[in-house]
Amino acid sequence: MKIIGTFEVVKGSLYAIGYKGSKMSEFERLFEDWNNPLYLDSFFTEHLADLQQEFWQGMSISEAIKKTIRDAAELELKIKYLAEQGKLSKSENLSDLFKPLFNKPTKLEEFEKSKAKGLLHKSWLRVYAIRLKPNLYLVTGGAIKLTEDMNHRAHLLLELEKLKIAHKYLTGEDESALDFMEMF
Repeated sequence: MKIIGTFEVVKGSLYAIGYKGSKMSEFERLFEDWNNPLYLDSFFTEHLADLQQEFWQGMSISEAIKKTIRDAAELELKIKYLAEQGKLSKSENLSDLFKPLFNKPTKLEEFEKSKAKGLLHKSWLRVYAIRLKPNLYLVTGGAIKLTEDMNHRAHLLLELEKLKIAHKYLTGEDESALDFMEMF
């Protein structure tokens, strides 16, 4: 997977990576997928066993599609709202929504891997990003997370890989990052 560039979502606070083979940013791709009933039907059909876990209380594919579309709409608005608010005030910003990827960070890290969860109760939507500053995030991807952890589903492992690639890109471990870094 190769990073081809970054896309501005909200100038000065929210950016998203674009990967080779895609014509849009990861932020756009996520919300396009999460608002597409055909994509969602295919996803929930493929992951029906996960959806039928006791935690999801026997939710049907049809209910899951409706919930995802509703949650995605609210999450997209909230992310953009906080990105704009964070430019004006420190009291409300993207750091209110994006939390460290791992629930128990020992310290605040530079280029911290982060996640934002959907806003509905028991949301399975996740947006993954790298925190550059308190109100400056770079979205690397996202997923529908129906399982307790990320280590047992291919689509979630791919999101971990995207975070790893972006982190290397930002920290200079990847020499092709130099052009990217100049954008910030």
